[in-house]
Amino acid sequence: MPGDRAAGCGGRMEPISVTVRGGGEWVIIHRCRTCGTLDANRCAGDDNPLALVRIVLRPISASGVLLDG
Repeated sequence: MPGDRAAGCGGRMEPISVTVRGGGEWVIIHRCRTCGTLDANRCAGDDNPLALVRIVLRPISASGVLLDG
């Protein structure tokens, strides 16, 4: 659920990507809409699997995160 993990500034967090840890645990990467802070939170048992797959399939370019190239 976007916004359930607030950044220090109090802004809303949005999920922008998913990564997988060595043991197969999924981790959601969130970005604060206000200050741009990035944070990683492991997936919870009640996270919607379809929503997670949609995040995985979304191109990183759609998130607005600038990538060093």
